[in-house]
Amino acid sequence: MQAQQAFVEEWSSPQAIQAWWDTPEQSFFHRPYSAELVASLRDPLPSHLASSVQGRKLRKVFEKHHQNKTASVTIGALDVITSHIMADLGYDTVYVSGAVCSLTDNPTDEFNSDMADYTYDTVPKKVNQLYRSQVQHARLNTFLKYKGDPRATYVDYMVPLIADADTGHGNATANMKLAKLFVEAGAAAIHLDDQVPGTKKTGAKTAGRVLVPVSELVSRLLALKFQFDVMGSECLIIQRTDAETAGYLTSTIDARDRPFILGSTNSTLSDSLVASIASATSTPGDAEDEWVAAASLSTLDEAVRAACPDDALFATFTTKSAEQTVAQAARTARELGIAFFWDCEAARSREGWYRYRGNIDAAIMRSVACARYADVLWTRTPATVVEDLEKYAKEVKRQCGEDKWLGYNLAADVKGTDEEIKGFTSKLAGMGYVWQFLPLAGMSALAVGVERGARAVRDDGILGLVKDVNKPGKAAAVSVLEKAWQGGDLSDAMVAAVTLKKE
Repeated sequence: MQAQQAFVEEWSSPQAIQAWWDTPEQSFFHRPYSAELVASLRDPLPSHLASSVQGRKLRKVFEKHHQNKTASVTIGALDVITSHIMADLGYDTVYVSGAVCSLTDNPTDEFNSDMADYTYDTVPKKVNQLYRSQVQHARLNTFLKYKGDPRATYVDYMVPLIADADTGHGNATANMKLAKLFVEAGAAAIHLDDQVPGTKKTGAKTAGRVLVPVSELVSRLLALKFQFDVMGSECLIIQRTDAETAGYLTSTIDARDRPFILGSTNSTLSDSLVASIASATSTPGDAEDEWVAAASLSTLDEAVRAACPDDALFATFTTKSAEQTVAQAARTARELGIAFFWDCEAARSREGWYRYRGNIDAAIMRSVACARYADVLWTRTPATVVEDLEKYAKEVKRQCGEDKWLGYNLAADVKGTDEEIKGFTSKLAGMGYVWQFLPLAGMSALAVGVERGARAVRDDGILGLVKDVNKPGKAAAVSVLEKAWQGGDLSDAMVAAVTLKKE
């Protein structure tokens, strides 16, 4: 009883919380809040141990790969069968994709592209389903081991689940509630990006994604960490940026975004972009293209430099305007007597978004800014460009330290010989990408397998099932085909335990 009381007291102790924050795994996080505040917000009793256990397990997985210059290469799990087979095959992480949920398991039960327009409990529910399945099969395997049953295996079914938190689905409190759902579901890590909720566009190659300012992205990450701290969870945070494919930004308030904000340099344009579209006789898309071509878009610094051939004066501007927003920097340039024209307001979209020059440098800047708020950094690239991935890894590690973990979404667009494509993940691992994943690969593999099996049964009936499904499946030791996988032994034992042979 005294031990239990001491455990509860430590749970609500600011000193114990601070000691946890001072551990090597936690000390790099920048927390603007106090241990006292976290202690005051904690539940009376600790709970949600599973997420912490799985988070610590995942941390060891990543650190091992980091030390060995290898990577956890994984796929997105569509269902409990996929995740179970992945455990059988020795995967050390399982990815839970929001895109797969959109396509197969959203609240309206409608086929839908990856728009993240599902309710925000959708992916946590999928995590819970997969986690509960892992627990069930771990229990079954333990039961078989106790019986000395030869069907027992040494498979670790508790593979850490890494889940898609998308944009966080709202403001800070929505981010916190989402984080809570993931912890309760058993997630080992979640990733969160810098797009605006409700504006997502499908496909990595889609230009024109809309970003929030760097400061808002940091606030989102902090909301997750704060919720994890309140719950005592060691769930990991993966920061994702879509800056390389971005075309718009909601606000110019953050000075770190200044190098990528675009404005018109054509002072002869009488109308803004929105006004031009409204008065045009052509389609809105054509009218926008015409205006953009005429506007000669550039960043503020490019416009100032073009108007200032004096190197010394431009150097003075650069020094004085460091860490200034576009509005502040424009005022600084004019105070220095530099005559230039640059208008980011005129270039705003119909929705009011500012034009943004998305590229790998923008992605690097954002990830570096978030390094103190995330365990893993990841840039979502429009295509597999090795030079960009090398630059990202080199610059992030130069500015954040060699020990910073990186993640990357793999795609089937890698070019080269079979050996070169096979070795691509190892090449990325050598750069520091410890987590690499194919979000839709599980769904694709399932589709191919079902098509083959269904075709065999259609063409040959029962023979097709026996010849093309059961025989090759048993030869490959696919455990799902075994009756034990269904858990009947465990259920029978539980029923027998409460069945009296006689009064």
